[in-house]
Amino acid sequence: MGFSLHVVCVFGEGKCPLLAVSRHRLNGIYFSTMIKKYLHTRFRVSDMDLSIRFYRDILGMEVLEQKTSPRGSILVFLRFPDTQCELELCSFPDSGKVEVPEDLVHLAFEVENLDNCIFKLEHARIPITEGPIETSNGTRFIFTEDPDKYEIELMQCPNR
Repeated sequence: MGFSLHVVCVFGEGKCPLLAVSRHRLNGIYFSTMIKKYLHTRFRVSDMDLSIRFYRDILGMEVLEQKTSPRGSILVFLRFPDTQCELELCSFPDSGKVEVPEDLVHLAFEVENLDNCIFKLEHARIPITEGPIETSNGTRFIFTEDPDKYEIELMQCPNR
């Protein structure tokens, strides 16, 4: 699969700005990139209230919207700090309890002070499942889990 950069001229209102469009070759045909930007990830959860408390009160995410889908799922959108990206929590009780296999997926967040995070987790009785670990470059990290056992990595990078 080859990749090339293609520059096109777009006409509009008497202007001709140049736009760089990424193109990919598939079976001899060039296609423009399908993805414009990353928006959100969906996690199905067993207990919406418990999950909201974890992501909002422990991790500090902002609840943006809560609604019910046409099929009856409860959906809650939370924003990751300092991004326009979101986590969508979905509760659909008719589908049963959520069972997340170990090492299936994890969210990773940079934190200012890992020791403060450890203290907050311990105070809230949320287990640290791995760490703290320090790498050779001075990065320190731990793993914990949300109420459905989706893994969460909290990482403190060395001051640069």
